[in-house]
Order: sequence, then structure tokens, then C-alpha cells
Amino acid sequence: MARQTGIVFRKTALAGQTVIVYRRTAIKGFHVRYTETDMSLARAFKALAHPARLAIVRALLDEDGCCCGEIVRRLPLAQSTVSEHLKVLKDAGIVTGVIEGPRACYAIERDALKAMMAALGGLTLPACGTRTAAALRHEPVRGEELT
Repeated sequence: MARQTGIVFRKTALAGQTVIVYRRTAIKGFHVRYTETDMSLARAFKALAHPARLAIVRALLDEDGCCCGEIVRRLPLAQSTVSEHLKVLKDAGIVTGVIEGPRACYAIERDALKAMMAALGGLTLPACGTRTAAALRHEPVRGEELT
């Protein structure tokens, strides 16, 4: 089965927000709508989905920003690896960087982290639903009685 994901089909405006419509050919005519905010948050969460990047973010939070060399000394990673991870974090808007001569200094973009935390806080369970994933796994099969 051919899968194409993430192919931008068109951009539309919905309720004052730009919405990107994606097309997935694995499911006939299936369209998903994502807001620019959701796309930005997804990029940021994806950037944090690596243990080395989380360690770098923690190192930057411990200091009030620091240079790449200082991060390399704190972590058991090569300088090129740290630089590549910093680039991913910078592209996602989580880290800002300034080049001062031969040194590149980085700091956390605190507003971006606050937005991510607020987005996570918005993911709450609905008040009407009390079923858990464990309960769903124990659904009776056809012909099986509830105990």
C-alpha cells in the first residue's frame, strides 16, 4: 500500500486562522485539517523528541544560556553532534542563538516553552468519559459475556 503523508494539498482560511489541508492517499479521499499553531507545536515537540536535545534544553535552562563549547563539556556528546541538535532546536523555535566571533551562544526561547506547556495543559480528558485505555483493552469479544 502506497503511503504519502504530509503532502500539502492546499491552504485555506477557516475561522480567521490559516489551515493547512493534507491529503493521504492511503485512505481514499481522506483530508486532515491542521492549524498553523498545531503545525508549529508539532515541530517543537518533534524537536524535543530526542534524549540529547532534552539534555541540551536542560543544560540551557540550568544556565541562563551558554555557548556550544560549554554544552559539549557538560554532555558526553561530540561538538558536531551538539551543533546539529542545537540547529534542530533553533529551527523549531525552542532555542535562539547568537554568533560572537568564533563562539555560538544559545539561550532558551522561554515563550516557546510556555506555549508548549500550555498546549499540553489543554489536552485534558473529557468530563463525560471515564473509560481508561485499560478498560478499552478488556472489551468483550462478540459472543463473550461481561463479567
